[in-house]
Amino acid sequence: IPGDALRRDHDIVGLEASRDIPFGEVFRKDKLSIPPLVTAGAKVTMMYKNGVFEASASGIALESGIRGQEIRIRNDTSKRIVNGTVLEAGLVGVKP
Repeated sequence: IPGDALRRDHDIVGLEASRDIPFGEVFRKDKLSIPPLVTAGAKVTMMYKNGVFEASASGIALESGIRGQEIRIRNDTSKRIVNGTVLEAGLVGVKP
């Protein structure tokens, strides 16, 4: 068995394969990845929080990303490109 083989269910569940895995082949770390919560081209909500002040706007993700990853988003209204952190599916936190 290869050294990078995943042997436990909880190490595999929730990941996606980068290619088909034939029956009987072992699951290997380099063939699995965390699926993105936000995909490039998807409509997202941009959330800004500062103390008690909270604002949101819609935008288009220019990059795909997983939770905690910084991606670029284009604001639908202003067309301005900003950076934000993926919080959950369809939700990106932005800073001023």
